[in-house]
Amino acid sequence: MSYGQNGQRWTSPNRPTPQSVAPYESDQYSYPPVPPRPPAPFDTQATPGASVISNTAGSRHPGWLARSLFWAALIIGVLPGLVLAPLSMSGSSNAPVVYSLWTVLSSLLRLVIGTIAMLLVKNVSWTRRFIAAGTYLFGCICLLVLTPVVSFIFSVAGTGAGTDSALRASIAQVVISVVYLAAVFCAWNIVRRRRWWVLVVGIVIAVVMNAGSYVAGRGLNASPLDKALSMVIVQGAWLILLFIILGLFHMLGLLPAGTVPMPSRPASTQQQVHPQQIYPQAGHTTQAHPNQWPPGSGQQPFPHH
Repeated sequence: MSYGQNGQRWTSPNRPTPQSVAPYESDQYSYPPVPPRPPAPFDTQATPGASVISNTAGSRHPGWLARSLFWAALIIGVLPGLVLAPLSMSGSSNAPVVYSLWTVLSSLLRLVIGTIAMLLVKNVSWTRRFIAAGTYLFGCICLLVLTPVVSFIFSVAGTGAGTDSALRASIAQVVISVVYLAAVFCAWNIVRRRRWWVLVVGIVIAVVMNAGSYVAGRGLNASPLDKALSMVIVQGAWLILLFIILGLFHMLGLLPAGTVPMPSRPASTQQQVHPQQIYPQAGHTTQAHPNQWPPGSGQQPFPHH
């Protein structure tokens, strides 16, 4: 560095002046601010009370379509005994044939509609849907196939006195009805994600209901009431009791230990990790971001002297 006339200082042309360094150190050439990271995705597994979130009323509802179809299947199954059985006792020669045909048709409709209802239940895995549909099919097929087979066997065999044969046939019919009703209860409780003890309660209720129906039917037949009227009373009380039991299952499912919780859904998006980029010449550390532009050739920082 040297001085000229009048003590004025001048610099060498090869040495960078403050004016030449200052533009690169100004704010207009600095790197853009780092954009903030996106918020972390919501993860129910790491959230306190995740089991409560996944077990809300909406996650337990099976859907009104599936529930309506299931109710329709139960009502269709009871209609022959509620409506057509009194008509079959009118004395007409064709009445028993019509009653048998409508019984088979209603059993087939009950089988198809109920199976579709099991497969349409919401908020449950497909494994439970298929198990419930198979259980329901098993109960309906047993009732549809074994009922006429047992009646035919006891009517043809005719072992012992007539009263003993009718009693054995009635007991066999009660056993078949227990298998059917227990399968229906178990299928609905399986597809509703209820615990094993609720299924056991359903099986016990199926035994009690069929035994009570058999005792009530024999008592009404021995009474002076008309046989057709007594059959309508038994079938109507059976249908009302059936829906009361479904309401009981619903209340048991609302208990904390009554329903299996739904598995927490994984986060829809993964948390993005932003690697760091280090510029050794400038000694700056920045966060990489898709919207951040790299520094150009004229924006490289210069070392300070």
